[in-house]
Amino acid sequence: MSLQSNEQLLHDRVNLTRLVRRLDKTVAVPDWDKENVLDAQIKTQGMLQKVKFARKLLGNVEVYDDMDESGKYRAQHAELRRTLERIEQAVVAADQRATKPLSRPPPILPTIPLPPPSARGLEPISVPKTAGANGETTSLPSEVDLLLGATEDAIPPAATAEASAPEPEPTLDPVSPTFLPSRPKPAPNPSESISEKPALLQNSAAVHEELTSELARMAAQLKANATYFSGALEKDKIALEGAEEKITSNLDAMTKERVRLRDHRGKSMGTTCLTVTSIVVVLVSFVIMFFIIRFTRR
Repeated sequence: MSLQSNEQLLHDRVNLTRLVRRLDKTVAVPDWDKENVLDAQIKTQGMLQKVKFARKLLGNVEVYDDMDESGKYRAQHAELRRTLERIEQAVVAADQRATKPLSRPPPILPTIPLPPPSARGLEPISVPKTAGANGETTSLPSEVDLLLGATEDAIPPAATAEASAPEPEPTLDPVSPTFLPSRPKPAPNPSESISEKPALLQNSAAVHEELTSELARMAAQLKANATYFSGALEKDKIALEGAEEKITSNLDAMTKERVRLRDHRGKSMGTTCLTVTSIVVVLVSFVIMFFIIRFTRR
């Protein structure tokens, strides 16, 4: 096992022991969860996360300690696991007590009263009464009955009595909702329509003139930009031509100097070799003459 693994194992074992001891002390305190609903729920969720982290540390420690053949840590691991299970059960129970069940509020739509006919854009109409066969008066269904479809309440008592008789039921024409008065759409005033046309033409002409002036301004700006850029390009072209001439002249001068240096190097090499050869010959001649004079004097 490497040094880093040993240090990580030591850190996990120390952190696991401290974390389990701290959680056990927190749960052992009486009325530790008797707080506000929100505070208690936040506290229990945090403790559940700590229990989860402690289980992860215990798993890491068990992986390393299973390699030990002595098994001296197995009892300690079992005790820690039982403690974590007991703490988790207590925290889960407290979290369930702190969590309020979600209930749907009662609907308010049935409590809203139906708006009057004037608010719905309908005008109340007078319902004519018709005389029945026995001299009884019957009334047509009201507007609310027509809108809500309450056909059973709209049937008059006389019609109910006749329907219960053995005679065949008379066919009644259903009251159509088209009996309700409809508001006619106001006809457009010819003078207003005639006066609106010149206004529209004036607005369109003003917009057209504004767009034309804007386009003319943009064209003038583009022309000025083109003129400026063309002048700048001409200046750059002149500068590039001058630089090209200078570079060409420098190239010719460097070529001539290169040829001259090559010729001078050849001449200098020949002169150097001749000078060195002369010096060597003179030295050799001097040595020979010295030895000749030295040995011939005897």
